[in-house]
Amino acid sequence: MKNKIDAKRLYEAVEAMGDILNGSLHILETSEEFKHDDREGKFRVYHKDGYCFDVEKEYICDDYELSQFQDVWPDGFYYSFYAEWEGFNNNLTIDDAFKIIQKNSHLSIN
Repeated sequence: MKNKIDAKRLYEAVEAMGDILNGSLHILETSEEFKHDDREGKFRVYHKDGYCFDVEKEYICDDYELSQFQDVWPDGFYYSFYAEWEGFNNNLTIDDAFKIIQKNSHLSIN
């Protein structure tokens, strides 16, 4: 349950920041042109210390189908965090990703 909540919170923080390029952080929206739902999204985050991670919000199902899926929010969306990219530091946890975002933004992440 914690990972489900953390993935949603991290996605929302990165989405609020939007595409940025500053001295230590680069965020790119990498959402596919053809999405099932306009509310879907995907961002790739690069950090100067060699970290790269993706956060994604993906439409999975309508509310009447929720019981068939695990870790889907009541609105039918699934949030994910992925940080296993070849050539980057792969020891990044979702908690570390929160720290990177907090340190490089004006956002308060609770």
